[in-house]
Amino acid sequence: MTRARVERAVFGLYAVWMAVGLALTWRRAAVGPWGDVVLMALAAAVVHLALEARWGAGPARRWLALVLAASAAVEILGVRTGFPFGAYAYTGAFGFRLGPLPAAIPLAWYAVLGGWLAAVAPAPRLSRALLAGGWAAVFDALLEPFAVQVKGYWIWQTPDGQPPAQNFIAWAAVGFLLALAAPRDAGRASRRPAAVLGSMLVLFELARFRYGI
Repeated sequence: MTRARVERAVFGLYAVWMAVGLALTWRRAAVGPWGDVVLMALAAAVVHLALEARWGAGPARRWLALVLAASAAVEILGVRTGFPFGAYAYTGAFGFRLGPLPAAIPLAWYAVLGGWLAAVAPAPRLSRALLAGGWAAVFDALLEPFAVQVKGYWIWQTPDGQPPAQNFIAWAAVGFLLALAAPRDAGRASRRPAAVLGSMLVLFELARFRYGI
């Protein structure tokens, strides 16, 4: 199978599974925690194939390893100390865990940041990183009601149960640093990662509508 066919097949699987997720969300149902893990893994795969095509396999794989390791480390630090995101704890609702951390969380960081970098036009490294950090904070702001109130992926240990301002600042800072470490832009933007990110936002907003959040 050619690379182009692999990319189409993986994106097709993602699209089908996202359609299932949208239908279940409309019915206020779910297939279980593993369904969300599969969706996140497919999203990360679509993004990674696009980044390999844009940057080359070697640079893309090195950045993949960096994002997975760094995001896992900062999330574990956050769960154990409350820094940099604030005091929170993961539940068992987001699939299997590696210690205190759901295994899907680093994949989510990769899909969100990598999807942005794959979908936007080439830009200077600093401005690209600043925009990626801003995008990460905006994405998390839209994700929070879905993740906490609908799915129960994590619990905020704050007086009102809401994320503190430092959470969004931390998302922007971590997103900026990881994007700054990404390879230099080469090649054209890809539509499939943009479709992945867009469909995630549609899912969040559909859930908010159906659950009255």
